[in-house]
Amino acid sequence: MDQFLIDHDIAHEFHIYGDDENIRTHNFELNVRDQVAMECNADEKAFFERVIK
Repeated sequence: MDQFLIDHDIAHEFHIYGDDENIRTHNFELNVRDQVAMECNADEKAFFERVIK
């Protein structure tokens, strides 16, 4: 997906959350008690605030 967005000059960011000891699965950002999920949501919010004017 990343390469498709690059090829089509579409603004995007690619982040990896978690590590080998703290694996994050699909939809982990829905857990509002998880600090890493809160970081992910803040990053996503900041991205949309930059690209949506």
